[in-house]
Amino acid sequence: QRIQTRPSASTLTARIDPLQGHVIEPPRIISPLRVRRTDVLVVGGGPAGLASAIRLKQLSAQKGIDLSVCVLEKGSEIGSHILSGNVFDPKALEELLSYNEDDGSGQHWTEALTESQNSKATPVTEDVFLVLTESGGSYQVPNIFLPSQLHNHGNYIISLSKLVRYLGEMAEGLGVEIYP
Repeated sequence: QRIQTRPSASTLTARIDPLQGHVIEPPRIISPLRVRRTDVLVVGGGPAGLASAIRLKQLSAQKGIDLSVCVLEKGSEIGSHILSGNVFDPKALEELLSYNEDDGSGQHWTEALTESQNSKATPVTEDVFLVLTESGGSYQVPNIFLPSQLHNHGNYIISLSKLVRYLGEMAEGLGVEIYP
């Protein structure tokens, strides 16, 4: 790690603004600037950023390459800016986790999420599509008339922020550095 410092306030001198005629004070430097070198920088600690970082670490381990991966997150912690519940299609997550099958845990991701975040992934058991009317009533559309994208068989109801925290733990376990 290399530390790069800026000039201190004492080395900068005040000058006079030629247009306004008043004194411009130099900026006050409180602390030195820290520089961290990395091979890959992922901006954003959401589901896509963390999945990318995890997959990069998986591929680098598979190829025997030492790759440093850092994730920058604007929130105070991973998952703090993700507030939604979610009907979640687990295909992509299960594919991502299939590359970790040799980790020896033998846990399904839903069990690992419950253990790690105390958050249960609830399987969808039924789809009901209602059309609400202006009078406050509703009527149900039969599932046979719904497009396949609205059928949730095999999906789970989850807390997306808890899933992101789980992915953050997984990423850190693989050696990803996370900077909230």
